[in-house]
Amino acid sequence: MKKILALLLCMVLMISLFAGCQKQPAETTPETTVEETQSLEEAAVLKILNIGNSHGQDSVWQLYDVLKAEMPEQEIVVADLYHPSALDGHVQQAKANDAVYTYHENTSGQWKDIENTTIAYGLAAQHWDYVIFNESSRHLGLDKWMTNGNLEGFIDYINEQIDYDYKLVYNMTWSNPTDEIFHTDPNRMQPPSTFKNSYMVDYGFDRVKHYNALVEKTKQYIETNEAFDHILHLATPVQYATEILKVPQADTLRIMDMYRDYTHLSDFARLMVAYMWYAELFGIEEISDVKIDVIPARMRATAREKGMGDLEMTKEHKDIIIESVNHALKNPLSIPEA
Repeated sequence: MKKILALLLCMVLMISLFAGCQKQPAETTPETTVEETQSLEEAAVLKILNIGNSHGQDSVWQLYDVLKAEMPEQEIVVADLYHPSALDGHVQQAKANDAVYTYHENTSGQWKDIENTTIAYGLAAQHWDYVIFNESSRHLGLDKWMTNGNLEGFIDYINEQIDYDYKLVYNMTWSNPTDEIFHTDPNRMQPPSTFKNSYMVDYGFDRVKHYNALVEKTKQYIETNEAFDHILHLATPVQYATEILKVPQADTLRIMDMYRDYTHLSDFARLMVAYMWYAELFGIEEISDVKIDVIPARMRATAREKGMGDLEMTKEHKDIIIESVNHALKNPLSIPEA
């Protein structure tokens, strides 16, 4: 009997010692508030807000998937506050608190929309790490659009709405295509033979002249503005691909076309500029791979063609993205002569 009692006592002692070794919940100290705990959790999430027109929307549309492919453990919120305005329109609508924006948010690979909202709503929706905006590329190359006080006015408005540290980023979007691009693809909706891209009238319908104007004004008005923490030079990989790598070409598939109309990007080009975002925001000097094998139907540009399925990215697609982005990372404001 004594042996049995001793054995039972030993077992109780071992169980108590084992329990004492288990990981216990961390004790809450009086100094740690619920608000501070939530703030620490939020700080672990990367949050990016883009404010802009359809060019800004094209820029950001595949960014979530690229960031998750490159940083799979990182929690991410990518949002787009969309209205088809140039910078002067955003300033007026911000000051008037006009509920004319659509707030798109992506936290899981799916876009969720809130319509008829304001810029103030978008700025307050999350604790943003980055706030990005762009001028219409049609206007950026013209002095009158950068000297009318709208740039400073919009920056002031954002700073009035956000009372914490964040990074302000300018998105230098791309030059528009020339008219002949519309006549090289039998699958494209053909414009009249007399069509002239009115977006290019100020540049003599010359996309190289347009690109050079974007570069000049970016240097003059954006690089010299201390409010900006970063510039996204998205115009350069697009220009490099079209002028140096000769995309699009008459005998290529439609996906190899960089544009889907007179100013907006194709799915392929959207992926290219998303990789440029990733590299420039996070200081990547060179990319060696494109980790997106398929652009799913939900992420494709379907404004004109409904029912488009998934798009498989070929090695040729990826090589063009890698070469164009890497050139732009080394030469953000120039391309070689064709």
